[in-house]
Amino acid sequence: MRIGSIARAAGPRPYLVRAVLTALPVVSLGLLCPVPSLVMALRGRGGAGWWPFLAFSAVLTAWCTDLALTPEDTHGALFAADLLLILLSTAGASVHAWTAWPRRSGRP
Repeated sequence: MRIGSIARAAGPRPYLVRAVLTALPVVSLGLLCPVPSLVMALRGRGGAGWWPFLAFSAVLTAWCTDLALTPEDTHGALFAADLLLILLSTAGASVHAWTAWPRRSGRP
């Protein structure tokens, strides 16, 4: 038995990486929301893996632009836009990181 196969059989490492990437958007308050999608795209999910990265990069860009242009006290539609962008950049990126993580081919 090779050392690499023992390390792969150990198990908790992929779940630890998955948990860290899931927590990253929440802990960073949405500022690192594209990072989990970038990691998944770089791990080789093909062309489809880059679309979530582009979407969360657009959310981050919109959130930063909204943050720069919105006054301190917001009400109504501006507050709803702020809330939507914050939710997409934190909760949306975390849910995506947890559910879209690549599964092993041998498992159902």
